Amino acid sequence: MPVGEERLERSVEQGAALARRLGRLPKFADWAEARREDSALLTEWQVYRLLEGRRGAWATFQFLVRERLREDGVEVAPDGRLVG
Repeated sequence: MPVGEERLERSVEQGAALARRLGRLPKFADWAEARREDSALLTEWQVYRLLEGRRGAWATFQFLVRERLREDGVEVAPDGRLVG
């Protein structure tokens, strides 16, 4: 697996963990704050660039995190709140 895919996979895993802590999908600012507390996280801009930095990149990241949570049996409401 290429390095970029590994980094994206790791960031989605970390995003799912952050979502569980927050009780909702992480926003860009949430990630920045979490990064200040945990230097093991990629920066929010690195995550953004992993998705080629195009318009809607953070929404794409949230979609990937939502899908990971669903795979783990956690339901996500349309507004991004974690339900189960």
